[in-house]
Amino acid sequence: MKGILEQFRYFTSFKQSEIHYLCKDAPFWYFYLFPEMAAFKTFFWSKTINNEPGLADKLFSLGEFPYEDCFAIGRQILEEHSRMNTIELWNLESIHSSINQVAYYRDAGIFRNKEDLIAVVDSFIQMLDHLQAQAAKGVKFMPGASDVFL
Repeated sequence: MKGILEQFRYFTSFKQSEIHYLCKDAPFWYFYLFPEMAAFKTFFWSKTINNEPGLADKLFSLGEFPYEDCFAIGRQILEEHSRMNTIELWNLESIHSSINQVAYYRDAGIFRNKEDLIAVVDSFIQMLDHLQAQAAKGVKFMPGASDVFL
């Protein structure tokens, strides 16, 4: 994530630049709009995609795995991203992949408790609502921000 942050800072140093992004999952930086979704996705990628040995027998818990350091870097990436001209090409899979990941963890019993599941789902809905608000305004901005970037 630190490498991506540095790349984004490099891109925003130019007077004119544009990024085209084609994604199967939502662009990962959007998962860092809200801490619960950020923690879930970071845990999911670490445990399920990267197969980190220390997580093999762990259940997802917001209390145990808040990933505050990743969330802080993710927010910085979002701020840099908000300053860039981007074209993002999404499809149905961009949303469905995250829904399927949450459902898989729910069905497999990998959420430590129901409250963590509900918090992640609520955070995901907040993320989607925020993305819809950005699309409606035609600009990128941080949640709760009165100033709009770009």
